[in-house]
Amino acid sequence: MVGIYCYTNVLNDKKYVGQSLNIANRIENHKYRYNNPNDAGYSQPFHRALREFGYDNFTVEILEECEKEKLLERETFWIDKLQSLYPNGYNIFAPDKTDVNYHHLRPLAPKPEQTYRGGKLNDNLYLEIVSQILFTSMRAVAISFGYSDSSGLKKWFKAFGYPVSKKDMELYFFQKTGHHHQTVVDEMTIQTMKQLNREKHQPKPIGMYTLEGQLIATYPSLSAAEKEGFRTGPVSECCQGKRKRAYGKMFKYL
Repeated sequence: MVGIYCYTNVLNDKKYVGQSLNIANRIENHKYRYNNPNDAGYSQPFHRALREFGYDNFTVEILEECEKEKLLERETFWIDKLQSLYPNGYNIFAPDKTDVNYHHLRPLAPKPEQTYRGGKLNDNLYLEIVSQILFTSMRAVAISFGYSDSSGLKKWFKAFGYPVSKKDMELYFFQKTGHHHQTVVDEMTIQTMKQLNREKHQPKPIGMYTLEGQLIATYPSLSAAEKEGFRTGPVSECCQGKRKRAYGKMFKYL
């Protein structure tokens, strides 16, 4: 029999509505599933209730027969009519999610707000970032915001509805400003970006300390320390705080 069935807990009147192409087989299936720890539905509210109250404390009835094309629609109708959604009943959600009349039947847990390294994105900030990208590269700007590669920056843009390809960025920039990006970045901006790039690649001096914190030597760069017999890997990790010591000493960027 094709149709809709309903289990009712005789002790608290809570219900579970289901649909099947073969209701008799589905009922037998519930008898097997509710007490089988290996079944995917073992922890669902309805099967937990069957174990808690006992299968004999539930009655089952056929609510209606219908065409198989109508199963989702009719099951959702009965879930709504009998108010069988958890916690009032044992149904988890209404299956006919495409019908706006039944969207309220499936309460959605609030999604935690996604945070991004650059914070909230608005037009002014986005246009400023685009200006940098078009004169350097997506990856360089992504790293400046703390991302390991451009994919993180693109996710940030997408989350706030902004274009992610360079071609679309240029078009968006022109639509918002009325200018191509070349005309709005002056020489000072270019020189500033070059200086930042030089500073990023400038060797950092390193200090070597005793474990008590006394400075005993300085090196102009990692490569200079390597020439003194210290491998750059352990020293660099020590400077970045990834390890406390290397070669029995402490190393820090000066």
